Amino acid sequence: MLKNNQWVNLRDFVWLHRLKKLTRISFLGLITLNVPAMAELSGNIGITNNYVSRGFPLSNDKFSVSAGLDYAHHEKGFYAGFRAYTLNDAVPDGEIDAYLALTRPITSDLTYTLSLWSYIVTPTDIYSDHFEEIGLTLNYKNWLEVSAFRFLNNELKGDVYYSAKLSYPFALMEKEFVTVSATLGHNDYHADNDPFDLFDYTHHTLSATWREFTFAVETNTNDLINDDTLYTLTWRKYFNL
Repeated sequence: MLKNNQWVNLRDFVWLHRLKKLTRISFLGLITLNVPAMAELSGNIGITNNYVSRGFPLSNDKFSVSAGLDYAHHEKGFYAGFRAYTLNDAVPDGEIDAYLALTRPITSDLTYTLSLWSYIVTPTDIYSDHFEEIGLTLNYKNWLEVSAFRFLNNELKGDVYYSAKLSYPFALMEKEFVTVSATLGHNDYHADNDPFDLFDYTHHTLSATWREFTFAVETNTNDLINDDTLYTLTWRKYFNL
């Protein structure tokens, strides 16, 4: 892990790299579940000992609280929502992630999702105040998910993030399951944005989810930025409105 003075010099790069996997149950994972054909509005609240996104500890290895709203029209395959995070004494100190998504079937077992994301950060007097990216996700039977996301503007324009995720629910007892997931992600950055290849890296995540709790172990191949194994425990509650 970087020392404090090293973090000050590099964290203005680190926070730019987003993916919505704080709870290891991503927004897109929720989008592609088989659910009844109806429209619904739901909310969620959560807390984690360390907000980690795409292999980086964005809350400076400290607790982060989050809350969000999601709208889903399952029959039409349309989804929208946002989630806000506290980042404590990191810079920036807050983040709001908003998305629009459209899901369509390819076969009875395979779906694709097109999504547009906007990441809004505070404070805005030092950094660009928002970043957008477009994504494509393929989901097979809810146990294999392959995604690619491309940033559209600002410092990260043209940079691409790829990921593949395997998930499987194991039965503990009647109506009790633990879902185990393994994720492999890779950031592909343009040389102009990253002349020293600091952020061209691969990360690995292994997680287990039971009810509202998720325990995750994360590693990152870029030792300069993060040479520690990260352990996160997250609680997230979803409720209908």
